[in-house]
Amino acid sequence: MPGPGLELYHLLLFFLQELTAGLQSEEDKSSRLSKMKTKLENTIAETNDELEREKRLRGDTEKVRRKLEADLKVRNLQLYLKTSLIKDTSN
Repeated sequence: MPGPGLELYHLLLFFLQELTAGLQSEEDKSSRLSKMKTKLENTIAETNDELEREKRLRGDTEKVRRKLEADLKVRNLQLYLKTSLIKDTSN
C-alpha cells in the first residue's frame, strides 16, 4: 500500500503535467498571436504606403486640372478676341 508521500508525489506530478500542458498551449497561442500581429503590422504599413501614393497622385491630378482650366480660359479668351476681331473687320 502506497504511503502518503507517494500519493503526494503522484498528485504533484499530475499538477506539473497539467501546468506544463497549459503553458505549452499558452506559448502556442502567443506564437500565433505574434505572427498575426506581424502580418497586421505589415498590412498597416502597406496600406499607409498606398494612402501616401494616392495622396500624391490626387495632388498631382489636382495640379494638372488647375493648369488645364487655366489653359482653357486662355484659349477661350483668345477665341473670343479672334472672333471679335473677325466681326470688327467684317463690318
